[in-house]
Amino acid sequence: MHWSFLRQMRLLVLRRGVELAIELKQHLFDTFYHAVALETPDGILVTADDRYLRAALGKAQIMHLMDWE
Repeated sequence: MHWSFLRQMRLLVLRRGVELAIELKQHLFDTFYHAVALETPDGILVTADDRYLRAALGKAQIMHLMDWE
């Protein structure tokens, strides 16, 4: 992979993670994982964190661990 692409992706994930944290009023360490899924084609965050899942229900690319097959 080209270094400029990786740098751009890193910046997109950082920005998305911060935006999610502010919008959802959640910690960055939760929102960064979700940001990676959102910035990755066909990515999905599988989580057992009920608190974060409830906060992020209106967002795409997230599901509960119990629903994962």
